Amino acid sequence: MNTFCADTANMWKFIGDIIYVVRIVIPVIIILLGTLDLGKAVMAGEDKKIKEAQKTFIRRLIYGVAIFFIFVIVEVIFGLLGVETEKGDSKICWDCATKPHNKSCLKYVEENEKKEKEGLLDSVMYRIIERGGNRIGPRSAFLFAKEFGRNIDIPMMYAIDRSDPGLRLFINEYIKNGGSKDLLCYIDYFHSVLVDKKVDTISIQDLILTQNNDAATFYTPEETELHQRLVNALSSQVNYEEVRKDFFETAITKGQPIAKKFILSKYPLMK
Repeated sequence: MNTFCADTANMWKFIGDIIYVVRIVIPVIIILLGTLDLGKAVMAGEDKKIKEAQKTFIRRLIYGVAIFFIFVIVEVIFGLLGVETEKGDSKICWDCATKPHNKSCLKYVEENEKKEKEGLLDSVMYRIIERGGNRIGPRSAFLFAKEFGRNIDIPMMYAIDRSDPGLRLFINEYIKNGGSKDLLCYIDYFHSVLVDKKVDTISIQDLILTQNNDAATFYTPEETELHQRLVNALSSQVNYEEVRKDFFETAITKGQPIAKKFILSKYPLMK
């Protein structure tokens, strides 16, 4: 679908503003000049000059009226030629050029300004990720995204560094803020790009479920407490893997505090 006029509505409105001024100013100037010339001829009292001034005034008056109604004339010509200006994408160009301050034009201008602003913010966010590197970059961009209402998935996608001791905390914060467990992230993106290696992907859910146990010292307080309870529960015939899976699946969808309550209610031996 052609969206040229919709995408360039700002330009057409600017052109429309100029034309709007020209349509008012030029006819006024033409009529004033014609009036002055006619007045001079009358003051001179010469019939020949008066007739010439009258002809010039009428001619200028016609020019002024033609300029003022230029769009009506053009629209009639377009109609005769079969050029459509009342529907589709071309209507936006026509509305903004002929009536730059009507609702139809202003709607698209505001939408374009919003897109430009969002595009600028996204560019800044990507720049933050790029300049900050594999750890600081995504975290700084995540805070930026929260502050300015941008997509928090973007910084999370570039944050997966297996050697990062704070990765689990970052993932938890992402999920708490409405992040998706199905989001596909790039594994060690910056290192892979640096060595010209294929960038692999992994979902947030798979990442959490496959996180090595030696990262336990970097767990959140809820995870650390649960980990100790799991260790104590091994001798009480509680299935460790089952509990672990239940906790993480609940934490992903409902958050860690609710997951903790759920585990303690389902496995009373862990209390």
